[in-house]
Amino acid sequence: MHVLDPMCKEDTDAFHRRMNDERVNSGWGERGIWERHVEYVRGVMDDLHVLPLIMSWGGSRMGYDNHVAPYVPTGAQDYDRGLHVLVGEDRFRGQAYSQAWFRSITHYIFLAEARTARVVGEPKRANAAIVRTSVDAGMHLETSLYFPYKHSVLTMDLRERLFKEDVFH
Repeated sequence: MHVLDPMCKEDTDAFHRRMNDERVNSGWGERGIWERHVEYVRGVMDDLHVLPLIMSWGGSRMGYDNHVAPYVPTGAQDYDRGLHVLVGEDRFRGQAYSQAWFRSITHYIFLAEARTARVVGEPKRANAAIVRTSVDAGMHLETSLYFPYKHSVLTMDLRERLFKEDVFH
């Protein structure tokens, strides 16, 4: 994993390609031209609440992550981190990969900021695969969220739970 770099053509090309993928666009609705996606990334980089990451597997850029903390109905705690993930490369989809990258991201989020007590996500309720992946990786279902554009579930992982339970096996 590394922070998405808007000046790195490999990062922006990967982001652009994924946002224009039909499957990804159906969930994110960000289809567009490369220049629009570079501006999108720059805007995300300017938000101190967001840490946009490019996930890699064996040297191949395979996904993108940003946060959802502003949408927590009970209010975000000071160091909550959100998890909003897309896997844009089909070869890295499925349970064989998802448990590894999902747990790795969650673990990284807790290690990157020692004051983070909760990691939250908001997958589309109809996306049974990512909801199952979230739960299998140690998150719990907190509540439902109703956005104008989708019905989601709020998932949550607690620092204490991650480090007390053996979720890496």
